[in-house]
Amino acid sequence: MLELPKFNSPALLLQALTHSSYANEHPGVEHNERLEFLGDAVLKFHLSDLLYCRHLQSREGSLTLWRSALERNSTLAKVAASLKLGDRYPLRLGKGAKAQGEQQNPKILSGAVEAVISGYYLDSGAEAVRSYVERLLPYLSM
Repeated sequence: MLELPKFNSPALLLQALTHSSYANEHPGVEHNERLEFLGDAVLKFHLSDLLYCRHLQSREGSLTLWRSALERNSTLAKVAASLKLGDRYPLRLGKGAKAQGEQQNPKILSGAVEAVISGYYLDSGAEAVRSYVERLLPYLSM
């Protein structure tokens, strides 16, 4: 079963799981959008590195297509489902977002996965994230 990485800072994990709709209703609470921004780049880097190292004979165009398929919202939403984001690891959403069923929105789920990845990067460093992204590969390829 896929698990979230172990964070040294529970506050950083909580921020990664906090949507802006929740923060809007709770002044002073940090949301995950900045983490999502960084997570997109961290994930792209590690996927690029892993694909480059594993597919030595592949051309740039093929590697780019594979990476794009691995990092798209629908794929990351499947990873979120495998992690049971929203169940085992509750996402913090605003009341309106919850009422509209946004906890199942692929964009929100994929953003939370990216935020978790960058939070883990900030918490534990690049090597820990690379190892975690390697463990995610089978789930990204579903």
